[in-house]
Amino acid sequence: MASFNNQNSGLQFMTAMASNFNVAGDLPIEDVHNPSNDAVQNDFNADTSATLHPVCPDPDVGYQPLSDYLVAKLLRRTMQYFKNFCAARQVELDTKYWKRYTRRILETQSPDKALVISSPAGSGKSTWMQSFLLALRDVMKEQPEFDLSLVGVVVVLQKVEDLNELADLLNQDCAEDHPVMVSLQGWTDSGSRRGLCRNPSVDNYEACLRQQCPYAGKCPILHFSEDAKTAPIVGMTQERFCQLREQGLDSVLYRQCPDGQEHPRRYILFDEKFQMASVTAVNADTINDASKAFSALIQKLDLTDQRVCGLQQRLDRTVRRLFQQLRYDLRLDTEEGKKDILVGVLTLTEDMKKEYADYFRFRNFMVQSGKRYLNRSLSDILLVLDHLFQGGQCLFTKTEGFTIHYIQPPQILFGNSLSIIFDATAQVDEDYQSVKHLSIFLNDEPKRTERKVVFTCYNHESFNVTKTAMNLGWKLPLLVRKISQIVSSSKENDKFFVCTYKDYSVVLAKELKTYMSPNDYKKILLMADREEDTLPYFNGVNGSNAFNKATHVILVGYPRLPLSTYLALACAAYGMSAIETEFEMCLSQKDKITQNDLWQLPSVQMYMAHHLAARMEQDIYRCAQRRPDFNGEIHVHLFLPPRDAYRLLKERLPGATQIDEDEEPANLLQLKRSFRSYQGNKTSYGRLESFLSEWDGEEISVTQLREQLGISVAVWKDLMKDSDVKALMKKHGVVPVGRAANRKWTQSRDLCA
Repeated sequence: MASFNNQNSGLQFMTAMASNFNVAGDLPIEDVHNPSNDAVQNDFNADTSATLHPVCPDPDVGYQPLSDYLVAKLLRRTMQYFKNFCAARQVELDTKYWKRYTRRILETQSPDKALVISSPAGSGKSTWMQSFLLALRDVMKEQPEFDLSLVGVVVVLQKVEDLNELADLLNQDCAEDHPVMVSLQGWTDSGSRRGLCRNPSVDNYEACLRQQCPYAGKCPILHFSEDAKTAPIVGMTQERFCQLREQGLDSVLYRQCPDGQEHPRRYILFDEKFQMASVTAVNADTINDASKAFSALIQKLDLTDQRVCGLQQRLDRTVRRLFQQLRYDLRLDTEEGKKDILVGVLTLTEDMKKEYADYFRFRNFMVQSGKRYLNRSLSDILLVLDHLFQGGQCLFTKTEGFTIHYIQPPQILFGNSLSIIFDATAQVDEDYQSVKHLSIFLNDEPKRTERKVVFTCYNHESFNVTKTAMNLGWKLPLLVRKISQIVSSSKENDKFFVCTYKDYSVVLAKELKTYMSPNDYKKILLMADREEDTLPYFNGVNGSNAFNKATHVILVGYPRLPLSTYLALACAAYGMSAIETEFEMCLSQKDKITQNDLWQLPSVQMYMAHHLAARMEQDIYRCAQRRPDFNGEIHVHLFLPPRDAYRLLKERLPGATQIDEDEEPANLLQLKRSFRSYQGNKTSYGRLESFLSEWDGEEISVTQLREQLGISVAVWKDLMKDSDVKALMKKHGVVPVGRAANRKWTQSRDLCA
């Protein structure tokens, strides 16, 4: 087997090599991305026992410890708020636990290690955070001399609704033009309901005109960034934090204080784990989205400048052409012709760098234009290509279309602020494996009532609930019948948290409603404020308390990530060399590497198991398990659970019992016949889907394809009329060429790219 450049490479993982790259003087790359901040190394000697006066953090020195007096004052005020909240909400929380960790946080001597607090759901994290921030607000307001000692806090939450509720709490009795907390956000439904948008004609994010709006002068949303410079507390969503991390966080990490200088905020509070490793992926969809954004922007701003109107053409000429060339070149020469490589490490050759000097002209024009034209997709493209043109490495995958992944190492320290991360599943999360500068609180958990957890596992292969298996015609009716059986056998007042994939959240609710009795259907908790009945779905209920009355959890599926994403995240967690070594070993044992081979790579298997275990635990804790006052039994129903992930999950819930149901469902054969699905073999649809998922886009005749898949002419004609088959062909970019016996299939240029 030969390598990319027709040189014998043996088992080399690298497919394209390059020497160091120095950009020509007339084509400078302007630095638009803020580099990661290194951990602060403090060498100051502060006698905290003697320090009774406020000390202003020196930007040139960094983080400085709080005095004993201030620690005691904040600790006392925090716990006072905490106890009052518990009394008002009639909940019993472990005050001793939170007092210990409040003291630990306040007495931290330097920010060179992030604090990760693995308190489980329902232990009082949100209550503590509110109490802590209120205490900081009070002290800074009552004794302004401490303002320069505390400076401020950055709060990162998952949902903008939670940010706005927290801001409402902290800004009570504050002047509108001097808020304690500012929530950085664009137009949102939550903000609109609070009157943040003054334009009555705007009802969605895309309709927001920003500076062109006639209400721009009085728009709070447009002034948030400016207000945040002086506000003690700045809040943002995880999504915005990750965006700002790429662009530069200094605007929020530093506060302009009353002394006229900018000082580093003391804390960054993350209410949940964020994406510590930054993985930026570029594929054909990213380029298409950037092109569409140009069209929308030009139309929205009524732009007539010929340079601007030609940006799409320049995007195609520079970026898309380069992308397509890389897609084509990253193949191996074999005796049987060019063969795709499913995964590898990409670096640019010197020849390719020289050939694409136009890229720098296009790129620098976009950067110099400011944020006016830099939409998110285009920013991602520039970030990845900048890295490659400067000699960097990227992971490439061809498992779900050609994708280039720029992987930046995990980062948890930012500027001179102390990072505090609340992550209930930190112990099982592999993302922490490669993170340095980390202190995880593992050995001390809040006191809580032990609840009995009963797992019921439906282990027959027919209960496979992967996304692919869910496409089988008989699968949904089978699951509807089983779920109905589970619900009908429960107690009258039991409530069910049935969580599934977003694509099935509406259709499964509809099928359940049709099949079940009204009384049983009422036991199933649905998403609030939806036009039609919608089951909770993966990634849609993170941090939610809306389902805490449920005593039964039914997971209809598991939130697996795409293979390419697991490959990228495994590289981030374990290092690129780990995947490289495993791939080389696999390549030494097989002539052809399939997607299934990549799924079986040890690093992918390990990362996936820990990822799923963490996600399953989080979903289980959406139920009554998170209520401090609940001491009953929790029933968790799992359909053919992933073995390794389930083992890790059970280890996390000691004392849990397990019931196994291994029998074949009584109505399985009837359902399979009724819905014309497979009788031990893949259906014609399944065989076609498998072919397309591994198709490299090379031209193939329809006759050859039918014979290869073992599909008769009559069945093929029926398949081509099927709407699902048409959607499948569109997804994979199938382009039929020719007529009748001469018809062939090719792949669209976008998909080939």
